[in-house]
Amino acid sequence: GEYTLVTAFECVHDMPDPVGVLAVMRQMAGDSGAVMVMDERAAEEFTAPADPVERLLYAASLAGSSGLEVLDVDHDFWRFYRLHR
Repeated sequence: GEYTLVTAFECVHDMPDPVGVLAVMRQMAGDSGAVMVMDERAAEEFTAPADPVERLLYAASLAGSSGLEVLDVDHDFWRFYRLHR
C-alpha cells in the first residue's frame, strides 16, 4: 500500500544503503504521500577547523545532500527534510 507520510528520524546516516532506503521510502509514499527525514542540524558545508561537536554532527548527518528540501521547523539540534520526487 501507499502511505500519507513516511518518516526516518536520526537514522538514515547509520544505514549501509541510505540511497536505497530513501528510494524505498519514496515508493512507499506513492504519488500523493510525503517522505520526511529528521537529522542533526549540521552546517551545510564543512569548514575546517571545526569544533569537535560540529565535526561529529557533520560526519553523522545529511548535510550537503541533494534532492532534499529543508523544512521550516525551528529547532536547535534537529533539521527536518522532505524528499523531492
